[in-house]
Amino acid sequence: MISTFHDLLAAAFPLVLLFTGGLLHLFAPHHRMLVEERVKDRAMTETQARREIGFVRWSGPLMTGLGVVLLALMLARFFFGVGL
Repeated sequence: MISTFHDLLAAAFPLVLLFTGGLLHLFAPHHRMLVEERVKDRAMTETQARREIGFVRWSGPLMTGLGVVLLALMLARFFFGVGL
């Protein structure tokens, strides 16, 4: 049972990370098209475009993975009493 504000944060934070990571996964192809259009319009350099595309490409899986790990730790603590 979630009894304190800390427990509520511990339950909500992994879910927010999972949701945000999933959105970044879904948005990545569309974002890439938008960035390529800005390069064609000369509103952005190729170096800036590579950085921005790279950030979106690795941040989605990183957030999702971190959310899974934190959710597993939270569930282990809740059900088995183990964890940090």
